[in-house]
Amino acid sequence: MPTEAPHPIEPRYLDTADAAWYLGLAKHTLECWRSAGIGPAYSRLGRLIRYTKDDLKAWADRDRVAS
Repeated sequence: MPTEAPHPIEPRYLDTADAAWYLGLAKHTLECWRSAGIGPAYSRLGRLIRYTKDDLKAWADRDRVAS
């Protein structure tokens, strides 16, 4: 029985470490911002914290500045 998916599947949800990497931040920074209520939107799935790439991108783009 194969142990891998037949086709690579991109995860819909990212954990804190992957979300921090996606944003170019330290994991600890993202955790602190989450507890302060200033970070990107997230979902709590039981005890797990998960982020979507769409929410991360929207949060990052919100403060985008054009010179």
